[in-house]
Amino acid sequence: MIAAGRNPAALERLAVDPRVFTVSLASGPENITRALAAAPTRLDIVLDYLWGPVAEATLDALRNHSLSTMQPAVQYVQVGAVAGRTVALDAAILRARPITISGSGGGSIEPRLLFEELPKLLDAAANGTLTTRVRTAPLADVTRAWETDAPGRLVLTTE
Repeated sequence: MIAAGRNPAALERLAVDPRVFTVSLASGPENITRALAAAPTRLDIVLDYLWGPVAEATLDALRNHSLSTMQPAVQYVQVGAVAGRTVALDAAILRARPITISGSGGGSIEPRLLFEELPKLLDAAANGTLTTRVRTAPLADVTRAWETDAPGRLVLTTE
């Protein structure tokens, strides 16, 4: 597994597992291409919560530079857009390797299946089976809260 992020403490925790190769985004997305080229494992699927320049660098790193060696197919799943809503995609990347790009969200699921599962999800949330660790911070402290290595999903408040 390859995990990319900007939080050094979180990356250190992940790197303890020998199956995880970590990539720091602290120096910018351009580090991704270099780091993925050095990764000891191949990518079969990418779950991208960031998009934007991070996706551009990741897709560029997936480019096959050899016509004599076939690279394995990659499923690229766009989940979130924390780093940006758009990407500039070099068409040659899609011709150089079998890459399938799809999205994961409400519009990518058959409505019948979504509405079948939604009541189960809501029940699990209501009865406490499904829990999410949450931490809150005032919007005025967003920088400090974002850089803090506290567990839980960050929720910003107006107060």
